[in-house]
Amino acid sequence: MTKTNYAKLRSFSDSGHGWLRVPLEDVRLACLQGLEISRFSYMTKKYAYLEEDCDLSAWINFRQIPDEVKKQWKHSWVNGESHIRRYERFKAFCGKASGPCPQGTEPGPNHLECCPLHTPF
Repeated sequence: MTKTNYAKLRSFSDSGHGWLRVPLEDVRLACLQGLEISRFSYMTKKYAYLEEDCDLSAWINFRQIPDEVKKQWKHSWVNGESHIRRYERFKAFCGKASGPCPQGTEPGPNHLECCPLHTPF
């Protein structure tokens, strides 16, 4: 894995919410070390978009990101609804799958992990 340059991260917001775009691999590794991210964040194949209310601060505290680094983040704002809201909801990373996922779980991204089944809202 390439080390994440935390000073080069980008935040996004729309008229109702905000997110920080973080490489998905960085978030995956943090989750495997105990960080919990809610389904209020989103993900693509490359990035997690951590929602501003809880997940972002949990990740910042977990990674111990200093204020001087956070001040370097670039920000984009859109009027109306952000395209981020159409991305897949974040799914937990729960360890490597060595075979079929056990009952009550489903394959995670890239089918490398087994994750708890999520109940739709």
